[in-house]
Amino acid sequence: MPSGGDDPGPLGLLTSLEPKDNQDRLEMILKEATCAVGIFDDMGSKYRESQCHLGEVFSKLKQQNLFYVQGRPGIRIGDTEVPSATTDVVIDERPFRAAVDARFDYAERLGKYQGSSVAVMTARPVSFERLVLWVDQLPKRGIALAPVSQLLVQ
Repeated sequence: MPSGGDDPGPLGLLTSLEPKDNQDRLEMILKEATCAVGIFDDMGSKYRESQCHLGEVFSKLKQQNLFYVQGRPGIRIGDTEVPSATTDVVIDERPFRAAVDARFDYAERLGKYQGSSVAVMTARPVSFERLVLWVDQLPKRGIALAPVSQLLVQ
């Protein structure tokens, strides 16, 4: 079982579970998220590294025409038949004003260099405080926010 802050909750997909248990959990998650267009994998490093476990997830995503967003920077994983995106920048990895501002700046520079960047953050007060200030400045900088669904790769 994961410890402390790494607990994925009661419906978390775990490598320690039987495949049928993970399939049932994923079914329940997707059934509850009726308007979902994709999934965001924020944790999953151990699960993500297991081809047999992740293969089941991608099979289900392909079946239901959903996309996958890898929540941590790294090598793109998955099934080429499932649209996906890989996070470039975790905005509030270090939840301090100066660090968050620096990550927004990095996401912006990376987006200009690459043509786009995928940035994620958690629901922390400092993150939202800095996001509001950053978003106010975007039109002056010639930058537009887009939903991740516009940045998917297949």
